[in-house]
This record gives sequence, C-alpha cells and structure tokens, in this order.
Amino acid sequence: KITLFTIKRSARKAVESIIEHLKKIGVDVSYKLYVCHGGDISSAEAALGQLLTAFPGIDHELLSLSPCMITHGGPDCVLIQAIKK
Repeated sequence: KITLFTIKRSARKAVESIIEHLKKIGVDVSYKLYVCHGGDISSAEAALGQLLTAFPGIDHELLSLSPCMITHGGPDCVLIQAIKK
C-alpha cells in the first residue's frame, strides 16, 4: 500500500521530515535503509546523503524501483524505507 506521508515544497525538506519521523520511531543501526528511485538517481543519491548524515554508520542500499512502483509514483519518484534487520 502506498500512503502519502507529507507534502513539502522541496525534496530536501521532504527528506528532512522523513528523517524526523524515522528518529521518532527509533530507527538506528539495527535497521537497514533503502533508497529506491524511478530513474532520477541524482535525487536518490541526495536523499541517501541526507539519511547517512542523520544516521551515520547505518547499513544502506540504493536501488532502482520496479515498473509497478514507478507507475504509482511517477518516473522521478524516490522511495525511502527502513527495515529492522
């Protein structure tokens, strides 16, 4: 299920909001972060950079999205996910 989390005026501000939420729910190095993109790798790398600054040493992976997710999010969408190891 895809759920709208927040609306911000810039991608940087949106990622900041996600970081605040991840910290609030206790994300730490016991999690793995995934940043997935629908073709806009530079935006995904920028988001990953913000995440790694906020969560130094956390395990992470940068991936391409599947066509199904790109259909829902658009060709330049970026997905951020934190999964407990």
